[in-house]
Amino acid sequence: MRRVEFVAFLLGAAVFTASAQERIPAGPPQNGPTFDAVSIKRNTSEVVTRRSVGEQPGGVFMLSAMAIAPVIRTAYPADVSDLIGAPDWVLREIYDLTAKANRDVPRDEMQGMLRTMLAERFKLAVHYEMQERPVYALVLARSDGRLGPNIKRSDLDCDAIQAARRAGSKDPAPATSNGAPACGMSMTGAVGMEVMMGAQPLSRLASSFGSVGGRIVVDKTGLKGNYDMTLRYIDRSSPNPPPDEPPNVFTAVEEQLGLKLQPDRAMLKVLVIDRIERPTEN
Repeated sequence: MRRVEFVAFLLGAAVFTASAQERIPAGPPQNGPTFDAVSIKRNTSEVVTRRSVGEQPGGVFMLSAMAIAPVIRTAYPADVSDLIGAPDWVLREIYDLTAKANRDVPRDEMQGMLRTMLAERFKLAVHYEMQERPVYALVLARSDGRLGPNIKRSDLDCDAIQAARRAGSKDPAPATSNGAPACGMSMTGAVGMEVMMGAQPLSRLASSFGSVGGRIVVDKTGLKGNYDMTLRYIDRSSPNPPPDEPPNVFTAVEEQLGLKLQPDRAMLKVLVIDRIERPTEN
């Protein structure tokens, strides 16, 4: 990935071109489960008081006063939020959508049902491609590998804990060293952020950042296992940061966790829209 010499750069460019042109098929499952009822309506209200999207109990997926783009991203997860080839209306026209399965369904089944719905009602056809993009690599900040004060290795067996919960165990959740949810995470704040993770891999920390300066974060620490982590930082994009503000994310990651966000490039999976039509309303 780094350009050691000119010949290596040319070879890398050739590999990238070939990879970017390779289509990775994606589509709805054949004869898979479908929603029992779907309602889609264009929302032309001049005043919108609430926007929401996501799953609801009982196998319901709802979109309220938003564009269709997040539904596509939910059905076809990718490494970046780009929808390459999407017409402007996919990102701008506002819809209300309710899809009901009338039963609780797991996440992967919900994605399959959304894919089928999008194919039937929007005539959506897509594929994935691997493209090289700028990223931030999450790496060790110190040459001796020493970590910061806000991160500690966890010995919790999350697979066993989650299996016990699915089996109906009422035992209290094990304690974590930082008070974070066991085998989970919490994020609070809008300007000043506090991220707490209990027994989570560093790849989960990387994904929790979303986009930093327009780049996603990729875990390249090489560290295995789970960790308890607490990270406090400020969103510098805020126009009104508090006077006693915590550090920005770059400083916080290094001082509190002993890690570093380093500019890099990586091959990422992106979604390409081949065809989509406005839906018939009902």
